Amino acid sequence: MEFVRYYKCPKQILDTKDFYNLQINKNMKKKILLTVILLSTLTLKAQWIDNFTQGLNNWTGTKEWFCPTDSLLRSCGEEQSSTLFLLRQIDINAIHQWEFAVSLLFNPSSTNYLKMYLIASDTSENFPSKDALYVRLGETGGKNHLQLYRTKDSKDSLIASGKTVYSSSNGSSFKLRVTHFDGYLRMYSAAWGKYDWKEEIDSVYMDDITNETNETDETNETDETNETNETDETNETDETNETNETVNNYCGLYLKYATATRHDKYTFDYVSYGVSIPDPEPVIEILPPLPDTNSVKFSEILFDVPSGESKFIEIYNFSDSVIMLRDLSFAIENKNDYKLYPLSNNDYDMLEPHVYAAFAPNTLSSQYTLCTENIFQPPTFPTLNASEGTIFLCRTIDTVILETLYYNKNFHHILLPQTKGVSLERISFEVPATIAENWHSASSVCGYATPGCRNSQENNNKETEAVFSVQPEFITPNNDGINDYTEISWNLPLNGYVATIKIFDEYGRDVITLKKAEIIAPNDKLIYHGKDSNGNTLRTGIHILFIELIHPETGKKKRFRQALVVK
Repeated sequence: MEFVRYYKCPKQILDTKDFYNLQINKNMKKKILLTVILLSTLTLKAQWIDNFTQGLNNWTGTKEWFCPTDSLLRSCGEEQSSTLFLLRQIDINAIHQWEFAVSLLFNPSSTNYLKMYLIASDTSENFPSKDALYVRLGETGGKNHLQLYRTKDSKDSLIASGKTVYSSSNGSSFKLRVTHFDGYLRMYSAAWGKYDWKEEIDSVYMDDITNETNETDETNETDETNETNETDETNETDETNETNETVNNYCGLYLKYATATRHDKYTFDYVSYGVSIPDPEPVIEILPPLPDTNSVKFSEILFDVPSGESKFIEIYNFSDSVIMLRDLSFAIENKNDYKLYPLSNNDYDMLEPHVYAAFAPNTLSSQYTLCTENIFQPPTFPTLNASEGTIFLCRTIDTVILETLYYNKNFHHILLPQTKGVSLERISFEVPATIAENWHSASSVCGYATPGCRNSQENNNKETEAVFSVQPEFITPNNDGINDYTEISWNLPLNGYVATIKIFDEYGRDVITLKKAEIIAPNDKLIYHGKDSNGNTLRTGIHILFIELIHPETGKKKRFRQALVVK
């Protein structure tokens, strides 16, 4: 990496021609050259970037409560009210520029906050420092700002507050850059992972940001000093080193949390001093194609729920391309127009090929089969009538309708005693969503809904006969980890079968009913652990697995019998 170097010496010294035209004696020339070389070397060594890939060898503090993982530094403090901190020594002769990349997985407050120390005058044994300069995130109320503080004799004074508001709605992930040039302190921020730096505060004049008095170079270069030292360059070098060794300044991180669950919610990408992380070269963004009528489909809808529970709508990426969720909206007819409900405002939310995505305004019930990584909370959600309705899937940019869904509670299985809390799943993506026969009640095995997951009633089966399988055909339910249970699976040609599954002993007695007139998915399975209806282990011998299927619409009835040996 190429560093920009700044030297504390007269401006004309940096011009080679002017330098050699100076009317000074030979010894004076040597002295100035030596000063330039020393300062440039010190500046280079004092600049650093730490992305924590090499651990915390250069830091002091409560290092045991920080965990460097995956090129990130994460807090891993005690699960109780605690204070964590890290310090790293800095050279006040270096370029004064700091950067921090931070992500807080909570909304900071006056009791759960972060301080990013620019300069602290004490070692870790005496931390927090009685004299310091730092930026804090965490204040009373739901809104937070990056606040610049100065500590003098253990008293904190607020210097300035940043413009950006960090709250529970927009998160607390950011990059902070603070610079001190020409006597002015400036503060900038950018989004995590981005480089759109913006000014947080008006520049603050602060000629001396250190907490100790240091002699200037010009004082060291007076005639009196020159007369004393110009004959001994070695002594001058030693004195310079001694002066630098007395510098005792640090920058670092200070984490304070009163809420125990915050113990692992602080994450840092990097910290740098004296070095600016270079902005990357502009990248030409290649956007995926806009979705069309063949690329995305409705796949599931839950429109009638018990009080206090959330409804949802699910879609499926039927194409081989990524779809940006910002390009899609649900729509409801509104007089002669459509009211749009965008699926996302995030530029990075996407739907991978052949993946489901469910959209719900609130947390979904845990009784359903949930694929949480594919469940999103949209900015707004349409009102769904509990009996019937029509909803459209359209492109956000031009309101082109991609698919229309008409739903009705009469589409549910006729033998369902209760349809509230049961979703309608699409059977085939090859059949239009407006066809009633292409929708079916979700299976009871899946908790009557599968948001974000493959539909329980999806059926692309080409078989003409129902197939049942029992593996293994013998079990030894003694909890030794070997054949403790059997798996009963099936593959059916039609949706909507109602199943009764029982186990009989060798005398024909009913020992347990696994399913009684329940709707099952066309492709599913259940696990049987060899217990009777009272929870007792079955006696050794031959038992019979009995399965009866009835399709209420076609009238088809099927029966299966399979021996199951218990040892």
